[in-house]
Amino acid sequence: MKTPEPVVLSTSDDAAKIVTVTGWVDRQGRFWGNDERMARWSGATHLVCECGAVHEKTWTKCPECRQKAHEERYAAMPQEAWDGEAPLYSDACDTYFFSEEELVDYVQDDPERTYENLRLLICKANYPREIDGSDHLSDDLPEDGELPSVLEAAFEALNDVIKKQPPLSWSPRKVRPATESLPALERA
Repeated sequence: MKTPEPVVLSTSDDAAKIVTVTGWVDRQGRFWGNDERMARWSGATHLVCECGAVHEKTWTKCPECRQKAHEERYAAMPQEAWDGEAPLYSDACDTYFFSEEELVDYVQDDPERTYENLRLLICKANYPREIDGSDHLSDDLPEDGELPSVLEAAFEALNDVIKKQPPLSWSPRKVRPATESLPALERA
């Protein structure tokens, strides 16, 4: 037999008691308990970079060190000859180039722009994926059930159409184009 819960009224001393809590509070008044690191991070507006520069808390590194890290990461990427067909993506400008002419015009529009400071990446095509009907409808099928033949045929016909489709989009690979495979620039 279960012991009945005692009756405790809201006016009873057993209903509640006052306690003192100690912990870290950021400058906006948010309580962080024992997490000093998070309280300090939340309350800070600026950080000190590993190089010693003080900068806004938008990143863990100052803009100069971030730029240097981007350039080092880019320089460490493998190179491949660009075929002139696949789009190129500028990691520095967040821009896609779908033709040689578009790339050359973009670089020549600004004397400060070079292929190197655009941090170009060769893109790969993203094709539509074929649909496996039994997998797609597995939640609706009974255990060990199979799709009706008319649905299987419909999925096969749809997959035939999907196989013939051009790319839906492009994604940058972590491969930079070899400089000699890029179009020559004529600067005035």
